Amino acid sequence: MGGMRDGGFTRPRVLIFVPTRYFATRVVDIITTLLAPETVENADRFQSDFQGDPLERDPKWNRKPEDYRRQFDGNICDRFCFGVSIRRNGTVLRLLSNLYASDFVIASPLGLSEATQKRKNNYHDFLSSIELLIVDQADALMMYDWEKVRRANEKLLNQLPKFVHSTSDFSRIYQTYLAGNMRHQRQTIVISSRLTPELNAFVMRECANRTGLVRATPSYGNGPAMILPELSKIFNGARQVFQRLPCSSTKDACVESRFAYYGSKVFPKLPRDLVPSRPWETPSTVLFVPSYFDFVRLRNFYEKLESECFVELCEYTANKDVYHNLWEFTHMKRSVIMVTERFHFFRRYRIRQAKTVVFYGLPECGPFYSEIVNAVDTARGVTPTVLVLFCRHDAHQLQRVVGTDRAARLLGDEAETHLFS
Repeated sequence: MGGMRDGGFTRPRVLIFVPTRYFATRVVDIITTLLAPETVENADRFQSDFQGDPLERDPKWNRKPEDYRRQFDGNICDRFCFGVSIRRNGTVLRLLSNLYASDFVIASPLGLSEATQKRKNNYHDFLSSIELLIVDQADALMMYDWEKVRRANEKLLNQLPKFVHSTSDFSRIYQTYLAGNMRHQRQTIVISSRLTPELNAFVMRECANRTGLVRATPSYGNGPAMILPELSKIFNGARQVFQRLPCSSTKDACVESRFAYYGSKVFPKLPRDLVPSRPWETPSTVLFVPSYFDFVRLRNFYEKLESECFVELCEYTANKDVYHNLWEFTHMKRSVIMVTERFHFFRRYRIRQAKTVVFYGLPECGPFYSEIVNAVDTARGVTPTVLVLFCRHDAHQLQRVVGTDRAARLLGDEAETHLFS
């Protein structure tokens, strides 16, 4: 028994990332159910800190889509980092335990970042012996701050401690840990409702387990065991034009190509003149922009050429400006409203009175496509028009909207323009 090596530098073995405090309570509930401890310490304090107040909800909460209500249920604070320890052979579960005396660390990316920065010299060696990293709802975390997940994986987890702790027994620490190869032994589980290039890169390039990986890839279509694409959920008869853009091998070059195409081909053809005497005839366009960097570029473009025709809604727009800009657009005072994907994720407003939708890029979250298209105004017998700009770097997003097989045809066909109605 003297030669047994079964420990690490510090006690925590599992790190679980979740987006909000509500989902942290769900994780604790699962742990409690599985362990069935006789006693749960600090339960009242935990409930007080992490339970949400229904009175703080949006007054239009019940009108929001089901997935929105599920995502933002309960306490939506994204600042937390706490430990859970198992004591006395599993008969006692202690919540909110000291991080160094915990078996589980449950945190949001922002909460973990703040917890490590508050420590002297950004000390984070309680994460040095993590054996299992679980990134739950990675698709939602990408809307919060994915870079903090990447930084934690690269800079905080499985690093050699700078100081020796009194609880460290070097005679029982794994040899691979002593050699600084902890991250090659760690298992990483990433759970997401969709596959994205960023998640692929995170798993393939930034997780270094030596035994490889297993990846489940969804298929979109109308067949059995397939996810229904968003194109099948459009019910207002919109005329949908998918325009494939010329694209080189690099994504940066495609960004430039997309902006040039919009400025030279799309913008000149968009009607923008207001009709004060007949507001119902005023052209109104929703311009959906997935990337905030593209949004800033387009905003500067409009401010230079057509500053009086557009309003904006982004994740940094103040509440009073949000309500003002929505009023200006819905009352035909402005003809273009520019919306970012993160704004739509956190607010999910149904933008009314639009007659045209331009997707500068396809949304990462597929349901946003059908939500926005179905909200287009169909009054007075006008057929809604939708224009989608895409390139081969948008393959994942395109699959979620049109289906796996159809996406392959759109990307490989000689024709660059495709019409769906």
